[in-house]
Amino acid sequence: MIKRIVLFFICITVIPLCSGQFAWTDQSPAGMSDDIWSVTYGDEQFVAVTGKGRVLSSTDGSSWSVQTLSLDKWLTSVTYGGGLWVVVGEGGAIHYSADLKTWTLARAVTNDRLNGVAHFDRTFIAVGESGVIATSTDAQNWTLRNSGTTNFLRGITSNYPAEIISVGRRYGSRIIVTGGNGTVLSSSDFGVTWSTVELVNVSEDLEVAATGAVFGSEERRPVVVAGASGRVAFQSFYWDPILFADSQKLSGGPLFRGLAHGANQWVAGGTGGAIYTSPDGKNWTQRFSGDSPSTLSTDSILSVVYAEPLQKFVAVGGNGRVLGSSAPATTFVNVSTRGVVVPGDPVIGGFVISGTAQKNILIRAVGPTLSQFGVATALSDPVLTVYDSRGAVVATNTGWGTNSNLTALTAATLRNGFPLSAASKDSALYLTLPPGSYTAIIRSASNGTGTVLFEAYSN
Repeated sequence: MIKRIVLFFICITVIPLCSGQFAWTDQSPAGMSDDIWSVTYGDEQFVAVTGKGRVLSSTDGSSWSVQTLSLDKWLTSVTYGGGLWVVVGEGGAIHYSADLKTWTLARAVTNDRLNGVAHFDRTFIAVGESGVIATSTDAQNWTLRNSGTTNFLRGITSNYPAEIISVGRRYGSRIIVTGGNGTVLSSSDFGVTWSTVELVNVSEDLEVAATGAVFGSEERRPVVVAGASGRVAFQSFYWDPILFADSQKLSGGPLFRGLAHGANQWVAGGTGGAIYTSPDGKNWTQRFSGDSPSTLSTDSILSVVYAEPLQKFVAVGGNGRVLGSSAPATTFVNVSTRGVVVPGDPVIGGFVISGTAQKNILIRAVGPTLSQFGVATALSDPVLTVYDSRGAVVATNTGWGTNSNLTALTAATLRNGFPLSAASKDSALYLTLPPGSYTAIIRSASNGTGTVLFEAYSN
């Protein structure tokens, strides 16, 4: 079990991003008056669906093209996965397309309205009224599953891919579905079987669910669910059984129908144009589409998505409303902090590169050299590993002198930090990284204990 972790996050180029100071601007399509019920991002574009059967698409979230898929038929949700776009809606309709031009109507498995659809690994999952859940591996052939409830279902999220190992036990990927009367369901076999998740003192309709970025090598992914009366509930990471004990009602009591996570920030949207952000899923602040409450859009927000390549949130809602986020550029913050590594307890840090340009980043895990500064407990063999937001290893190093780009790394060190001896077992990486969220993990190569200094610099 992880008992002691040093945790810190920095922002590279955009300090306000860490504190949720997004600037929201109106990017609604001209002449659009449909309620826009869902938006997603995939295959380098935003796609949204409306209550009058239209499909909207955009590469930047600002300029939108519109096509009619099913005239005056309510389309409620859209997802992308496995090279296919899938749209669900009124009367159990399921449409799929590989190019957003030619659409095929899948074989119907229910007459109940479908409220949400998502894709995880190789499986599409659709949920709807009367507790309907259907799964498919090809978007064409769907199988009804037993949800164990008759409450409506709408929100879908997953911690896939994830594998948590603790106290000798192994916990795999889970899918979470939310719905009416505080319903939360969980599946560990990609939607085949479902069990009820316990919530503490929650009875409100839960319309949405979203999962945070991978945190650390254990791939722990926090989840937030939200819904009526301003209710939000937070779970720090998937466990067995899952328990959303950290729950609250936000001021104003909006009905939340939009929720997304990105750039180390949660964004929730709801009725009356409500926008709230949180850095941790527990402490929330109301935001505005302009610079004051008087410029806040009053159209309900029905869906929110984050596009990591663009470092941008898009919120959609009533009367064709589309809001796009931006964060003002500021100055990079160099960071250094000290922590203690013990067996099973790494030192963990994170940083975000915003904007559209790549950045050169120097990252160091200094252990042995600390003894020169009077640190008697210095870690003798730090191992530095950097992960991207999907949990994939970007780079790892044991002994900074083993790097293939040693000349560039040495020059970056001379520009920023104190020098390291050529033979030291301190670890360092000099990386050129695209915009996105990153996590750095520092461990001991010999599973030892000791003090380590984490440093990160923009070059």
